[in-house]
Amino acid sequence: MHIIEELDMVSYQYFKKLTEADEIWECRISIGRIGYRILCFMDSGSLVILTNGFGKKSQKALSEDISRAERYRDDYLKRRKI
Repeated sequence: MHIIEELDMVSYQYFKKLTEADEIWECRISIGRIGYRILCFMDSGSLVILTNGFGKKSQKALSEDISRAERYRDDYLKRRKI
């Protein structure tokens, strides 16, 4: 079993840009009957930076989790420029 697999393209079902957030993407995974969401952003086109994750039953990401991901992204970009 591979935990990490390199793909040229990931299905929209599992990875999509959130419309309510600035450059934040959502990875959806399921383990058994439990669904998880991992928020992330892109750096340099193909590098994915994971920010935070949570267990989720509905299709919508929570606004507090999106805000946290945006803060992490801003912090990362500021520190990267130093």
